[in-house]
Amino acid sequence: DKPPELLVSGLGKECETCPAAPIDGGAFRNYTDYSVSIGAMAPGARTPTKSSAETSSRSAILRAATEEFALKGYAGARTDGIAHAAGVKHTLLFYHFKKKEQLYGAVLETVFSDWAERVTRVLDERATPKQRLLAFVNAYFDFVAEFPFAPRLVQQEQLRQRAAGSEHLLRLAEQYIQPVHRKLVALLREGI
Repeated sequence: DKPPELLVSGLGKECETCPAAPIDGGAFRNYTDYSVSIGAMAPGARTPTKSSAETSSRSAILRAATEEFALKGYAGARTDGIAHAAGVKHTLLFYHFKKKEQLYGAVLETVFSDWAERVTRVLDERATPKQRLLAFVNAYFDFVAEFPFAPRLVQQEQLRQRAAGSEHLLRLAEQYIQPVHRKLVALLREGI
């Protein structure tokens, strides 16, 4: 079983199969409405803090926004629809993200950082170049299978960059894609 903090990170695939998961001291977080029930807590156990509730609501917003932006594009996505899908009030969405563009940037940041972390981990393993290359390919396709909206978001952002410019793509490419590319080039130079 994954610890609860892993269940609320990422883009939410875990939540579909785990409607309720234990958190500190036996309390349960319901991933459907992001509420916390403390009735079953052991004596002396810590109660969930506001920061855990804020983290949970922020994660829910990011999951909902990922789907909304992937399916409708930046222009078609609506913040009120994202808030509704996340199960939060519209004002809470703007508490976490001051503008729609900031929310969109956070979604892209999550996608790129999750991808880079996964593929970098396998590229850095102690193994032969051939084994690392195969592990990279597997990690890449595992990521795409787990987060099917990721490729669509990246493609939309590339089109957006070409049409009107994007404040996100160049920064994300520099921060995440280029380091992975350098590792792949070094791997290929080692020979397979």
